[in-house]
Amino acid sequence: IHNVFLVVLSAYMSGGIVYQIYKNNYKIWGQAYNEKETELAQLILIFTLSKLYEYLDTVIMVLKRNMYQVTFLHCYHHVSVSFFWWMAYYIMPGGEGWLGAALNSFVHVVMYSYYFLASISSSNPDFRKKYLWWGKYLTTFQILQFVENGAHCIWMLVKETYSPVMAKFGVYYMITLLTLFGNFYVQKYLSGGSSKKKKKTG
Repeated sequence: IHNVFLVVLSAYMSGGIVYQIYKNNYKIWGQAYNEKETELAQLILIFTLSKLYEYLDTVIMVLKRNMYQVTFLHCYHHVSVSFFWWMAYYIMPGGEGWLGAALNSFVHVVMYSYYFLASISSSNPDFRKKYLWWGKYLTTFQILQFVENGAHCIWMLVKETYSPVMAKFGVYYMITLLTLFGNFYVQKYLSGGSSKKKKKTG
């Protein structure tokens, strides 16, 4: 239920944000914040609140005694991303922030769909082999998301279209995520990591 709910919620947020930016003729980068566009701000608030709800991922892992999944990467990402988005929402609930929220929500549609399939096939290796072969590409998708976010933050620093402090923080933050997720990718997919120990990240 948890994974299905997050698939639906993430699809609602991603689709809603894209609809708002289409309706208001937003640019991909370089969009000024408009206080009158309250519907977009509400969607980004829901997105920000969803980061707190996602802490249930960790609770579920602990209750299932899957402690091998409660890694530094998992804990760091969940705690830091909620802090990052609360700061971003406080400074500017719209404008440049729409792309990161929409992209991350879409990534989570894919990610929690994967987790749902994994949860119903834990005792069926044939099912997992047939339907969960794309885990490597999910991680690649997540990494590409961080590359885009980092490039966007650098662009905002150069063009001064956003809070310089927050944009600079975003650059450093994306470097940490790229380092951690890159290491996870190497360990799991390039160094023969066990496919039985799929870590929840996102």
